[in-house]
Amino acid sequence: MENTPIVSMVRKSRDLALSAARKAVDTAGRPRAARALAEALFPPGEIVPAPDPGDLLSLVSFYTDRIPGAREFTAGGLALVDALSMAATRRPFSDNTFRTRRGLIEKWNKNPVLTHVLSAAAAPFKLAWLGSPEILSAVGVARGVTMPKVVETGRWRSQMTDAADCGEDLDMEADVAVLGTGAGGAAAAHELASRGHAVALIEEGRYFSRKDFSGNVVQMTDRLYRNKGATFAFSPWPVFLPLGKAVGGTTTVNSGTCFPPTPWVYEHWRSLGLPELNEAALSPHLAEVARLLKISTATDETIGPVGEIIRSGAAKLGLKDVHALSRNAEACDGKALCQFGCPSGAKQSTDVSVVPRALERGAFLFTGFAARRLLWENGSVAGVVCRGRDTSGAPRTLTVRAKNVVVAMGTLLTPVFLARNGVEHPQLGRNLTFHPASGVGGIFPGVDMKNQASIPQGIGIRDFAEEGLMLEGGTMQWVPYGMSIRRSGKRFVHLMENWPHTAFFGFMVRDRGRGRVWTQTPGNFPLVTYRLDDRDFGQLIRAMGLMMRLFLTQGASEVFSLGSPGLPPVRSLPELDRFMRQKFRKRDFFLSAWHPLGTARVAPTPEAGVCGPDHQVWGRKGLYVMDGSAVPGPLGVNPQVTIAALSLRAASLLADRLDREAG
Repeated sequence: MENTPIVSMVRKSRDLALSAARKAVDTAGRPRAARALAEALFPPGEIVPAPDPGDLLSLVSFYTDRIPGAREFTAGGLALVDALSMAATRRPFSDNTFRTRRGLIEKWNKNPVLTHVLSAAAAPFKLAWLGSPEILSAVGVARGVTMPKVVETGRWRSQMTDAADCGEDLDMEADVAVLGTGAGGAAAAHELASRGHAVALIEEGRYFSRKDFSGNVVQMTDRLYRNKGATFAFSPWPVFLPLGKAVGGTTTVNSGTCFPPTPWVYEHWRSLGLPELNEAALSPHLAEVARLLKISTATDETIGPVGEIIRSGAAKLGLKDVHALSRNAEACDGKALCQFGCPSGAKQSTDVSVVPRALERGAFLFTGFAARRLLWENGSVAGVVCRGRDTSGAPRTLTVRAKNVVVAMGTLLTPVFLARNGVEHPQLGRNLTFHPASGVGGIFPGVDMKNQASIPQGIGIRDFAEEGLMLEGGTMQWVPYGMSIRRSGKRFVHLMENWPHTAFFGFMVRDRGRGRVWTQTPGNFPLVTYRLDDRDFGQLIRAMGLMMRLFLTQGASEVFSLGSPGLPPVRSLPELDRFMRQKFRKRDFFLSAWHPLGTARVAPTPEAGVCGPDHQVWGRKGLYVMDGSAVPGPLGVNPQVTIAALSLRAASLLADRLDREAG
């Protein structure tokens, strides 16, 4: 079998890692070693004190006790630090003097490889430092949000059943089973239920309401993200690729930016032999998405001070197409928590907007159930078997007997599920695109950037959109920003205590590179590989230089590439000119991507893609794909609107077929 070698490699690596972690617990996971690292990592800054090591270690223990595998990870990190120390001084890290330990931290920071090793080892300690009341008070970071004591509940809540509440196995019939509640699955369920068809909507994650959105980034990452946010593609360096795991899917944790397909996209689809995916055909579905999501334009108040910096700087650089972004947050109050559960309910992720409307129209929602096995009859799909656990931990089974199943698990999980259920196709899991992205920060001393009262993405620059380069910004939350910094010691403290005065701006590329989701891997952790195209990398460098110049023109005291420890800060325009003349390496950049697409794409022929233009899997009657994996190629813009519109179209075609068969 083609994937057997990589499956073997993954299992062997996993076993070795677990073995090393267990050994580390016995040998290096000592309080003395942890204390030595905690003391050395965080020197005092200009306004923040050095943390009390005992208090810091208490917070480390608090987090590691609540995150599966975190204790072993921490112990393994301590073992790595000891190994590096032995190589440099012939002593374990904790046996060195305080001055020597601080010196080792700064020395390792300058090594392009060791800084990543140190950053991984330091991650639990950074998380604790970022959550320290003493540090938060010194920097002026507010803790959490005021949560409503009561949240209004509609009648649609009676249409929900969670696995935890099931005292027995469930068996039901439906016209259609929809697997997933993100942009694609929710839209499909809404369309089918609105047309009078019986819909069972199934979600592996849980349902969370406003009273659950605490504003605590660590807590909400645990609740709302798959693998607690630790999902990556390997290129071969890691590319951060987060996935939502709750009702609403990734729409619950995205920035809320909404764009329709551009003219380029329609032309691209036509070139692929898909003329039916044209602007006229999609227009009514796009209008319906805009209505459901209450799409409106970001206000200056919620964009924050970065808006004027971008507008003024762009004008000085001769850029003309600067605009407030369209978002699905009609009454946004700028809590800056879009990616961690909107506490005000303004962001119209599908858990707030589309899913309730589907339930109002008769759909049933089952949460806490993971789809495991498709049922077949004579080559046609006949239903799905799902697994969950009740409050006692006892396994519960949900069996939905349906002659039509819509798979909407997302671009990384849909191909794995299909492969495990007998779908064999040479394109399955291939053709992955995901808009490689990075960003720039600029420190503006004395300027309050209102980073706790601004939206993550509120303003954009479209001058280079036709070339596939989009620039969007502006706020990073305190904890995600701190965890993205791949430096420790003085540089880390300096950047964090200047967070209130730091402007952020991001950029992404409509990629030429392609990746793959490996469909034969153990467990539910997707293995993703990706090849970053050299031209795409050049576009990222171009955007980085442009945004650095813009911030410096506007008075930034220093600018820097986010998450790229191998690149020094830049403090003047002449210094920027010298900086941009150097040869950049891909490994110097910490990239992220929120828009994976294409791993079960629609195509005009079975040879070109997994699904036909109606989104039905070739040769599998009744089996459909309606999520990002079905989108044929990159979009160059945030994809949730396109995914939802394509799913509405496909669900409408399915509803037409069901109506014909019934009547």
